[in-house]
Amino acid sequence: MTKRAACPPPPSPGYSATLHFHTLTPDEALYRVYRGADPAQFRITTGNNRFDPLPSPWNATQVLYAGSSREAAISETALRWHDRVGDAAKIILARSQIAGRQLVGIRWDHPVRLLDFTGFGMKPLAELVIDGRADDIFLCDASQYGSTQQWGAWLRSAYPDAAGFRWMSRQHNSSYCYVFFDDACRDFKLTITEAAEPLEAGTHAFRLLQGAKRTSRAAVPFGFNRETASWM
Repeated sequence: MTKRAACPPPPSPGYSATLHFHTLTPDEALYRVYRGADPAQFRITTGNNRFDPLPSPWNATQVLYAGSSREAAISETALRWHDRVGDAAKIILARSQIAGRQLVGIRWDHPVRLLDFTGFGMKPLAELVIDGRADDIFLCDASQYGSTQQWGAWLRSAYPDAAGFRWMSRQHNSSYCYVFFDDACRDFKLTITEAAEPLEAGTHAFRLLQGAKRTSRAAVPFGFNRETASWM
């Protein structure tokens, strides 16, 4: 099993910061992999994600995640757990990890202003980190999500009007990840630009999943176990 660096703790409440913003325009495509009837539904996970559920006072925040590419949406959803195994290990993908999931293209109908943690946007964030590296807020594994959620709450308190965050995908490092917050996006609407396609054998979305071992950090052999599909 591989181990990633720990997420650094956020600053104390009330600490001042001057962070960078990115304005996401209606001509910028987004992609997400989702389950359920509505690809634009915000929710609070019943499990544990990087920026939800958030601690108080933002514990009622519902979120929606997306990627700037199809590859990022697929790899961040279906393959984000792969760093539990060591180099050159075979990754086995269970049917339960893709069953009922669909890939969809979406856009916002208005410009959306986000805190930007890419490029030069990392420098002012790094200045807030006393012990550790700012990169590890986005690179740490699921064992550190309690700390990343604390960061989410701290950033929301510092910039309550920010509609969400943007950062580089850990799995597909030429793409961006996004998280959007329901209360800050009430005046905007998501529209579908590419019809939903299931992650099932024979679809383009499934072929992208097969190719993810070449484009994500999962550059090792992987396949399906017996309870699932039939390719290796």
